[in-house]
Amino acid sequence: MYNLKISTETAPLTIEIHYFGLLTASYVYSLWEKDSNLKVDSKQGNNLNGDDDIYQLPVPNTRNLGRLIEVFSTLNNPEAESKPETVALKIIQNGDLLFTDEKPSGVDVGHKTFSVAESLSIAAGSTVLNDIFILLR
Repeated sequence: MYNLKISTETAPLTIEIHYFGLLTASYVYSLWEKDSNLKVDSKQGNNLNGDDDIYQLPVPNTRNLGRLIEVFSTLNNPEAESKPETVALKIIQNGDLLFTDEKPSGVDVGHKTFSVAESLSIAAGSTVLNDIFILLR
């Protein structure tokens, strides 16, 4: 799990979901309530269309403290050889890219900087799951 400090006094938070690679990817984005099994928000998407994969978290930001962002990805490789895939997230507030405690200067992917990124090698003919959790504090 990653830890991300947010400001409670500025603009809303936005999450952007990106995939780097040639594989088929789908995801479920969830915002979990603090200390609860309730979801505040949930969206799904994939990398097979031109739709933006950008979501605004609810305001006021004080309510997001302690909430958990989850991006659960399914990555499919129908090819005959292993292929790399990267799941990359940007968390933006007031126009600024926020970084986690674990990666205080962000993660570079494709000459761009992200809040969080995880790279995987997906074996030929297989499907792999990836689950990123970010605790907002």
